[in-house]
Amino acid sequence: MLTRTYGHVATPSFPTVALLASVAAYAEATGTGSLRRVSCDDGFQIAFRRSAGGVRWVLATAGDTDETRVDAMLMMCEKIAEGVCGRDALNCDAASARGGAQRMKMALGACVAAIDRAMDTRAPPSFAPFGVHVMNRTKTETDTERDDDDASARTFVEGLASALPTVDRVAMVATTSGVGGDVEILASTDGWRSSMRGTDGLVAHAVLASVPPGPDARDVPVYVDDGTTPARLLTVSVGKGREAAAIAVGPEPTLTVFRAAVKLTTSKLSYH
Repeated sequence: MLTRTYGHVATPSFPTVALLASVAAYAEATGTGSLRRVSCDDGFQIAFRRSAGGVRWVLATAGDTDETRVDAMLMMCEKIAEGVCGRDALNCDAASARGGAQRMKMALGACVAAIDRAMDTRAPPSFAPFGVHVMNRTKTETDTERDDDDASARTFVEGLASALPTVDRVAMVATTSGVGGDVEILASTDGWRSSMRGTDGLVAHAVLASVPPGPDARDVPVYVDDGTTPARLLTVSVGKGREAAAIAVGPEPTLTVFRAAVKLTTSKLSYH
């Protein structure tokens, strides 16, 4: 239903991957063992992960790739897909009742950009779970400058949150180099921090780094609470690569209302 290729490794043929996936499915169904990883003569290893809804994630990598990294990549892709599409959309039984494999394929297509950003080995994103990418990040001069700006960012977030009493997940984010850049949370409310420690944070960061903003704002559908609750990721640019962001469950606030709240907070605090 969905095939992506990363790096400079040649992709094994689809029949090969499909055959190995079928063998793994048969092993699980017959109780003869859980086949999670297969080594191939051509230097590949093929790993499988079966989600709770029955979707099987298949990853073909070089044979010497560490097992921990392979498992982390499969888990990351599954969780991003749940956060973008919703867990119910990736439930094979429910999908059959709603239109079958074609509808599920369309749902998975919506998460391609976020998964591509997460798997980008040329510029590994900081939001990827530990073990997915080998990174040695050090604090840069720009990072230090942002540390000095944290106080004003926190003041802005507090002011914006007070203007949006029905929203408890509000943050100020900085995105470097536009779409495909990295994402840094400059300040956030307690509600954002508590929600974003797990899967929700992975999804929000992946979406922020992969979905291009509109002229100055965006309203992107996402799923929180491990892919079970429909929500919206709202952002409005406040200049210098920074955006005010919020996670809203339900139709309120509208993007227009959110933009107005950001403008009001900016004018009150003279945030630049």
